[in-house]
Formats: sequence, C-alpha cells, structure tokens
Amino acid sequence: MGKYGYGIDNLISINLVDATGKLHQDVNETTDPELWWAIRGAGASFGIVTQATIKAYPQSNKGLSWISTMLFSNPSASKLKSILNAIGETDIDENMSLQFSFAFLPPDLLPTVIVVPWYYGPEGKAEKAWRRLLSPELEPTSIQSIVTTADKLNEGNDVLGEKGGRKPVVGLGLDRLDPDAFCEIWDLLVKFVAENPDAIKSGVFIERFYKAKALEVSDDVTVFPHANRGINYEAIVVPCYTDDSLDDKVQSFTTKVREIWIQKCNNTQKPRSYGASAGMNEPLESLFGDRERIQRLLDLKEKWDPVNNWGALLELP
Repeated sequence: MGKYGYGIDNLISINLVDATGKLHQDVNETTDPELWWAIRGAGASFGIVTQATIKAYPQSNKGLSWISTMLFSNPSASKLKSILNAIGETDIDENMSLQFSFAFLPPDLLPTVIVVPWYYGPEGKAEKAWRRLLSPELEPTSIQSIVTTADKLNEGNDVLGEKGGRKPVVGLGLDRLDPDAFCEIWDLLVKFVAENPDAIKSGVFIERFYKAKALEVSDDVTVFPHANRGINYEAIVVPCYTDDSLDDKVQSFTTKVREIWIQKCNNTQKPRSYGASAGMNEPLESLFGDRERIQRLLDLKEKWDPVNNWGALLELP
C-alpha cells in the first residue's frame, strides 16, 4: 500500500463472470473503460473475478519485514489514551503500516488492546521508526517482535476469516484517533460482551497505512473517490456471535460505535468508508462520494446486473 497504492491501482486486466454466467476475458481500460472504472472499487457488485493480471515489483530487504505484536491486558483509561497518543503522534512512511484492535484473548479472555506495528525493512530501522510506540513507558503486558517473510504477515488476521457465526461488520474511515472516543468504545465493547457472552469473539479493528502513493491517482480513474483514498484510519467493529436473538442488541451496539466515530473522529458532514470493510447498510455517499458519481455507477449496475443477483447498489436514498 505505502509503496504502490491500492490493489485496484495495480490491476492490468481481469476475467469476469457476469450475472448471466457469461465469462468476459481480458477486461481492461481499453476493452471496456466504463466497467473497468466501476469494478475498481465496486467489483463485487458486478460479477466474480476468476483471474487477474497485476503489476509486480522487486522485493525490498530480500522480502523480509519486521513485525511486532504488543498486548495490553485490561488497560486503564489513561494507559489506553497513552497508546492512542503514541500511534497518532507517529509519522509513518511508505515502509510502515499498523493495526490495532480491542479483543478478548484466550485463555483468560481478558479484554486486551493488541497493537501490531509493521516495517518493510530491517529491525534497526523498524525500531527507530516506531520508537514512540515501542517506548518502555507504555509497559505492554507482552511484546514479541520478529523478522519474517511476506507469506507469514497476515497470519494474525486469520481469526477474522473463520467460517461460521454471524458477523454484521460496520466500518468507517476516521480522520483522527480521539482518545476519549476510543475509551468510550472500549467501555461499550466490554459491557456488550459481559452482557452477551455468546459475542466473546467480537472486537474493534483499526488499520493505518501510508496514503501518499494512493493519493497520486486522479479522482476520475476509479469509482473509489479521491477523498476516501485519503482516509487516515480504516476502522471496523466486528460483532461475532451465533445466537440470532442477539441481532437487535448487536445492531444497537454497532450503531453506537459508528455514531461515536462520526461525531468525535470524523468530519460529521461527510462520513467516508472503505468499501471492503463497510457495513451492508452504509450509505452510498460514504463509499463513492457525490450523487453524480453514484448515479453513473448505478446506471452501469442496471446494465450489468439488472435483477441485482450480486446485491448492493440498489438506488440512491
């Protein structure tokens, strides 16, 4: 992301099966510029991609990355604010990204803040780049840092892809990390799980990437708008449970979290979201920007999937 922008910016061509079952081969900017525009940011609403040709780049640092996992078990409000301030005060470059989350970790299932800084390069440079977050003053419950290959980097996210259960994700883009807002969300999550033990696998997940490269792309090249490319933090709340009788409680919980993000971490007039992590009911304006842009997308949807086999993108509100 930091070095080369979004995946949609690095596509060369795709093969796509449409709603009728027809295979379209070698779809690209020349063969179908309108579809090419739409699928780069809203592809799941137009068909199933069976093959993609993507730009490749030389590896840096022989393909090795430094990654650390920092755990803060049941932190106080002041500790949580210190962690958030350290994240917010760190300037990241193209070799850096970060994930942090609120979750309940086995075996004790204590509410835990998990912070995972990443650096595409050697350990010495990584520790210098993340020095604020690695400060001993934060006193993590545990910390483990390793240098590893690219195929191992996402293993910590495997839990999000576990099959089964109900996971009505709600996501939003954030301009800033308001410490008071996240303390409030922490308390909401802890209370929600305490009252609904079936939701013990629920969590809140935040990602931060370097966006300068992504922002070099013109606003008219893909359906994903320029304003959304500049989101500072991608945030999702992931309720995970099996009992469908909790659906109303879950919706109330995720709605509260989303509203806190809008009011305290965002431009309240123009919420933005990253499509891959937005909830099913996220307004189209949050995903794709102005109404003219959305109407163009809906017109293409009508052409390619008139009976809405693929779901979503139904109409303007």
